[in-house]
Amino acid sequence: MFLAVGVWALTRPRPDADLLGVDPQGTPAYHIESSQAKRPNYYSGVYTGQKYECVEFARRWLVRNRGITFRSVERAVDLLTLEQAATLSGQPVKVTRVSSPEVGDLAIFPVTDANPYGHVAVVVRVVGDRVQLAEQNQSSRRWIRDYSRELPLSEIPHLLRMN
Repeated sequence: MFLAVGVWALTRPRPDADLLGVDPQGTPAYHIESSQAKRPNYYSGVYTGQKYECVEFARRWLVRNRGITFRSVERAVDLLTLEQAATLSGQPVKVTRVSSPEVGDLAIFPVTDANPYGHVAVVVRVVGDRVQLAEQNQSSRRWIRDYSRELPLSEIPHLLRMN
């Protein structure tokens, strides 16, 4: 009981945000209805993006778990234009498109009529030809496991790896 309460207190960013879930690496994802509540977010002093957006979650996941960050992008789909990222100490990190997913890869989804920014999620597990993703700002549905959704690899249009 204490652990659950302690984790909730540490991961809940503000009263108007809902915790959607926490991925296997311990990165929390949030949802908020009001776009007015979005503001810059920082993790350990590193800018991660606009709070509650999908790009913010992806960058925060990379900062927390890999010590990597990337330049600001206007839309999630613009991550496909990245050629380089950087470690937190400023060392260059190569960004490559890959076809076989690994934990920590970014799954990039295209612009649609319903989503003019595209979308990004983080691969948190690969099970055969299926990929489990962690993300925020894709759905307001709480996760029932330690990932937000599972898709066949064939439904993920782009994968980026930063290493």
